[in-house]
Amino acid sequence: MHSSEEHPSGNDVQTLAVMFPTDQSPDEWKKLCDRKQVSGPWPYALNLLGASFDVVPMVSDSLSAARLATLFARTKLNSFNILSKKASLKTVDYAFSWDETMAVRSLYSVNASRYVTGLIWVTDDLISNTNPLKSLFLRSILRQFDGIFFSSRAQLEVARRWLARESISLEWIPMGVDPAFYPYYDYPTDPFVFSMGTDKHRDPKTLARALATVLDKMPNTEMIVQTNQPHLFPRGIDAVARLDGADVRRCYARSSVIALALRPNVHVSGVTVALEGMSSGRPVVATDNPGLSDYIKDGVTGFLTPPGDSDELAVRLLEVLGNQLMGRDMGVEARTAVESKFNVQNMNKSIASFITSISLVT
Repeated sequence: MHSSEEHPSGNDVQTLAVMFPTDQSPDEWKKLCDRKQVSGPWPYALNLLGASFDVVPMVSDSLSAARLATLFARTKLNSFNILSKKASLKTVDYAFSWDETMAVRSLYSVNASRYVTGLIWVTDDLISNTNPLKSLFLRSILRQFDGIFFSSRAQLEVARRWLARESISLEWIPMGVDPAFYPYYDYPTDPFVFSMGTDKHRDPKTLARALATVLDKMPNTEMIVQTNQPHLFPRGIDAVARLDGADVRRCYARSSVIALALRPNVHVSGVTVALEGMSSGRPVVATDNPGLSDYIKDGVTGFLTPPGDSDELAVRLLEVLGNQLMGRDMGVEARTAVESKFNVQNMNKSIASFITSISLVT
């Protein structure tokens, strides 16, 4: 199965294998797309890579702990040759994976001349010194890659020092969302705060305190928070465990501002929600973590507040809620930023350019 996207004419189109987990396979993702739960037929609109490559989607089940241990042992012995790059027959020119988890499966499953992957979570594990064995294993895997890209500029130097291999190309590629799936909505007249996200770098305690302060100052404000810790949020805040795609877009349409409280991290946790809200024409008030200022311009498309500071988060939310003209103008700037830079078209063009910058000639 190849991507249906058109690619440049000619007979020298390079082949690109794109690795997906089972639950995000193109077949499964298209079902979600047909129900308008997601924006496109492939995650992150990676089908757009078909404009530059002959794309071959590949699906891999997760690797068991025993299998990972075996791979790690082979790597430590310098005998990680399941599908050696030195094999005489090359199945594809490039192998691509979105994150380090899929990178392991890509290296294990795909016979390619060059391997490229995104990297997300391991940089924060390195900084906090959590999961040292997993980090050691991933280092042994990623040092065999030819190119690694990041959605956060703050990850670059952390990864560069950790990998300590000059032959690996490293690149910051801005994240993007689909501005057609998250269209611009007219700014509302009624105050409404929306927040969502459940990963381990969200800070629901700080968010709950900030929203409680806002509700005390502006009791007519409606609030919806999608969270895995609904018990933290006081009465008057609608805390829900799950929202489907249509619910999320309705919340963006009704919202006055998007609120994101985050624990310190360098992989820009929350950036997808921030960009979806910005695409909808809404300012974002978020924790100022490294790399996030590349996406949210403080005082222009939203506000950035210190980590753990619920008072400042509340102050900035109240500032937006109390000034509809400012909120609308920030939302227009936010939408412009997505249309001009932070969209899936630009992101996939940058990914394609990064991949092709890695020479196939040894």
